[in-house]
Amino acid sequence: MENRKVTFVIISFLLLSVVNGYADDRTSAGQLFQRHCAVCHGSTGKPDPNNPAFRQLGILPANFTDPLFNSREPSKDWFMVIKHGGAALGRSEIMPAFKDTLNDNEIWLLISYIKTLAGDHAYPAGDMNFILPIRTKKAFPEDEVVWKFRFQNNTGSTDRDQIRNVLELEKRFLKRFQFSVELSHTFDDAIDDNDGNLDQVEPGIKYVLYENPSYKFITSLGTFFAIKTEEHDDSDEFIPYIAAAKRLTDRLTFQGTARADLPFDKFSDGSVELSGVTHWSPSPWPRSLHPGLELVASFPIDRDDGGSNKKFAQFSLIPQAQIGLSKSGHIALNLGAEIPLNDTDRYDYRAYIYLLWDFADGGLFQGW
Repeated sequence: MENRKVTFVIISFLLLSVVNGYADDRTSAGQLFQRHCAVCHGSTGKPDPNNPAFRQLGILPANFTDPLFNSREPSKDWFMVIKHGGAALGRSEIMPAFKDTLNDNEIWLLISYIKTLAGDHAYPAGDMNFILPIRTKKAFPEDEVVWKFRFQNNTGSTDRDQIRNVLELEKRFLKRFQFSVELSHTFDDAIDDNDGNLDQVEPGIKYVLYENPSYKFITSLGTFFAIKTEEHDDSDEFIPYIAAAKRLTDRLTFQGTARADLPFDKFSDGSVELSGVTHWSPSPWPRSLHPGLELVASFPIDRDDGGSNKKFAQFSLIPQAQIGLSKSGHIALNLGAEIPLNDTDRYDYRAYIYLLWDFADGGLFQGW
């Protein structure tokens, strides 16, 4: 009996210590916020628009109680802004640098506190917003405009060389949805009109099914429709997909997609595509190089009872890199080359250029 009492006392003491330690951390973080941040961002995280200083500057500091703003940016970006100041990352010049005032642990403690100021909400955490891949679909909802250029070299096949331009608009709505629309323009040697054709429109929608900020994991379900705008043999397509992403380490991420391309005329003429990509971010600065490697496998639904590898699946490898152009990285360039690993008669290679603008993070000419 006596041993049980001793055990109960020890456990109670340990639990009390943990709770007190958590309370101390919260108190310390709150004190840091009131000491260094409240003067501009308000004592509760919401700045006062009637502050004469802000009226004179014409800039209202960030509102940390807004759940969309609080959630959409990765914590690592906030760390860089707090440590090095707003101007260093193309943000407001009135945001000072705290690298000589706060150490790294204090900055992370402060960020953890700020992330609580919006309260409970269903917006996905920006820590799962990873680099845009070439072929793999992102799981995180975006506010972006992306221009996609693809050159397909067909020297070794019977098809003609092809140039394809795609303009894509992605817009978040509600808390976990994204709407998108793509306009595709294709030019190849087989087209008599030298201006090519606006040959396809792709409206789409995406919904975040599940996210776990602690494990840096997110998964989404989406679909889009490939609607042909020119008369040719290809059918319109229904393209459902599921996308997932996971941060593996501080510098390494993984994203994967499973999708089906299903022609309305006959689903069995379609295919199932699996893709995965890893990106490495050697530098915390957005204006830097982020290399990646992507593998794509396409499986025809109807393989005509054939046993060859190319009838079973078509594989390709895509080395790529994203380069941040603006200081904040909200304007970036993606470069990649797709190399077929089998069934090389499809094409010799495909060269990709993606130019993206995350308009929620700044204007087109801001932060250079």
